[in-house]
Amino acid sequence: MPKGVHNAGGLPPYRVGEVARQLGVSNKAVLDALKRGRLSGFKLNRMWLIPRDAIDRLGGDGGSQAA
Repeated sequence: MPKGVHNAGGLPPYRVGEVARQLGVSNKAVLDALKRGRLSGFKLNRMWLIPRDAIDRLGGDGGSQAA
């Protein structure tokens, strides 16, 4: 993870694959949700990163759908 890319709690943001596993959806579903603005995140070079609080708002328990 690049230096300086952390939330207020000091934890790094999630990557697409981590969010997909956590929510029980495909990587493509997470990418689609990011591109449509249904999930907040940002791009660092070519990699999407998702702030941990964005997943906390969804519940992050595997019962929510990203797309």
